[in-house]
Amino acid sequence: MKSLVRRGRLFGCIASSLIGCLLNFAELIAEAAPQPRVQPNFDLQIESEGSGTPSAFSAGLFLPISEGKGGQLFFLDSAVNLSFGSDAGGTALGASTRIGYRWLNAQEDWLFGINAGVDSTPAWGTQLQQTGFGFELLGSSFEWRANGTIPWGKGMVLGNTYTSVTPAGFNRIAVETTTDQLIAVGGIDLEGRALVARWPQGKIHLIGAYYNLSGEQISGKSGFRAGLAVDLRSQVAITATVSHDAIFGTQAKASLRLVMGSKPSAAQSMTSQAIISRGAVIEREHNVRTVFVQNASTLITEAGCTIFSGSFDPPHEGHLDLLRSALNVTDSDCGYVVVNLDSLFKPELLPYETRVAMAKLAFDRDEGYRVGEPTIDQAFKTFEWAPVLEALRKRHPHAKFTIVMGDDVLERGVADLRPDADVFYLVASRKDISVPLPEYPIKAQMIFPSGIQGCSSTSLRNAFRAGELSPRCGLPLVNTFVIQNGLYGSN
Repeated sequence: MKSLVRRGRLFGCIASSLIGCLLNFAELIAEAAPQPRVQPNFDLQIESEGSGTPSAFSAGLFLPISEGKGGQLFFLDSAVNLSFGSDAGGTALGASTRIGYRWLNAQEDWLFGINAGVDSTPAWGTQLQQTGFGFELLGSSFEWRANGTIPWGKGMVLGNTYTSVTPAGFNRIAVETTTDQLIAVGGIDLEGRALVARWPQGKIHLIGAYYNLSGEQISGKSGFRAGLAVDLRSQVAITATVSHDAIFGTQAKASLRLVMGSKPSAAQSMTSQAIISRGAVIEREHNVRTVFVQNASTLITEAGCTIFSGSFDPPHEGHLDLLRSALNVTDSDCGYVVVNLDSLFKPELLPYETRVAMAKLAFDRDEGYRVGEPTIDQAFKTFEWAPVLEALRKRHPHAKFTIVMGDDVLERGVADLRPDADVFYLVASRKDISVPLPEYPIKAQMIFPSGIQGCSSTSLRNAFRAGELSPRCGLPLVNTFVIQNGLYGSN
């Protein structure tokens, strides 16, 4: 009997030892068991217009590709986006794709992840693309994300071009061309989320982020973003944020995501948040960020310049009307009045300096005329325009010139009229009829200014000699100068 008892005790010891070993082995197996497998899921998301992004509706697919026993996951996160609103220039389809890899730390309470891919966004009839990349560090109470984007190319030029022309000094105009351009904007986005509330059916994270924007004509533009993210049973995600930066100003944005996949099981709900997050979609911007930029280019160029020569012995209303008519016809913004040093047909001219003084009284009051410049006047001493044009082109290398003359000068054949691509000739008629223009190929046109009819320097000189103080066609300032200086026998 005692032997049976001893045998029973021995058997019991052996049995208890075996059971203990089995329990310990089971615990070891449980510890070495693989993590719950991540299931594919499908999600729908709608988001409002943001800083440089259009309003969009997207359908996404999260697809596990390969899993390791230690929780490692290689996956595809892809979405098709329907963009709409003013920033998209209409309604069109785009896409966003990421290939990613996630793994757990040894304690399985932190999830690490890296990802990279391509985004394509429709904008005004074209597709803008960018390369995206990201890093994740996700825990039970804190989440950290870094996302970056690099646009492909500079953007696109829209068809809106505006041109304005303004004066920019003597004989110069500023031609400003403004073109609307849509710039693709990339940069870095650093976001942190802190858990502020948790209950059996959901949780709330507080969002804080810093981002830096860069692109063609844009660099070093920083911004900040803050908001809340609400997660309900890992099936519904609601996010609301407010951002501010130097490019887009202050913007509010909201999004709603519905995840249509397998719900977390009871076993999964007992695991760490890091393990569950392996199957979460990547929090990122699906669309290429864009900004409208107006590119303004200013070209300082030289407008047309009118040249009018004469003896001006004395100048009269006909001369002034002729020059004004020429400026109106040619749309020039400057004029040179060349005072002849002498005349082949008027041997008894007043001295050059006296005639320059009268010409300045006649023409200087109108802005844009340069009167009696010795260098230019000296160039015309042989009555040839080539030296005059050569001297003026040194000052205005890109200007178009208009030479104004009376029909009497043309009839006498005094002026040397040579064909020149940058020279246009205006011939004023005193007779209300056209006179024959030169047969060789010059660009010329007849004009018929009304003020020139019946006005001549010869009639004015005779009127002063006759004692008239205000002769017909005389200019008041010139009349006073003539009388004060006793010119033409006026005393």
